[in-house]
Amino acid sequence: MRKEFAMIDFEFEFQYAEEKQPTLQKVGGSIPAGRCVVLCGGSGCGKSTLLRCINGLIPQFYEGELKGFCRLVGKDTDGLGSGEIGELAASVFEDWRMGLSMLIVLPLGILCFMSMFSGYNGKFQRTVTSTKALNDTAVEYIGGIDVIKAFGQSKNGYAKFVSAAKEGADCFIDWMRGTLSAETFLAVIVLSFGVMQPLITAFSYTDDIA
Repeated sequence: MRKEFAMIDFEFEFQYAEEKQPTLQKVGGSIPAGRCVVLCGGSGCGKSTLLRCINGLIPQFYEGELKGFCRLVGKDTDGLGSGEIGELAASVFEDWRMGLSMLIVLPLGILCFMSMFSGYNGKFQRTVTSTKALNDTAVEYIGGIDVIKAFGQSKNGYAKFVSAAKEGADCFIDWMRGTLSAETFLAVIVLSFGVMQPLITAFSYTDDIA
């Protein structure tokens, strides 16, 4: 049976300089090419430490005693710089506070929705009136087209029908546009990015409270 090629092959023992007990004790594994692996466990069990050992942050940026080895795509990472390791293994970090900051789109969406219903009664009445006028004009034009032709009023009758159809379309388009212009909407989106950092800063205090 053909052995699968290991993209990541490792075995570590690591103890942080400020800790009295090792965080990792003979933790090893092999991840074949094309395999998706989920690393899970309780808080403080060593998940982040293991990833730091694999991507080279340990021992280059975290002091402590490291033993073992790591091979990425068959290359031993011992002696490689962080840039060289970064070409072999990439890390994407996600902060839960950044995720919460994405909720800013919720109040923005509510505001846009509220603006669309501004002047609802007037806009609704306009759509009802224009739709009724369009229906009546269409029935009148189609039903009386022979009479219109007999009296040479085809051009006027068609113009009346087109005018009613245009008014019916315009009332719906104007309503869907709401009260925000394209420039204002874009300005709101751009300005919303400015609240992300303050939100992240505010959420950081929850760690101290916890």
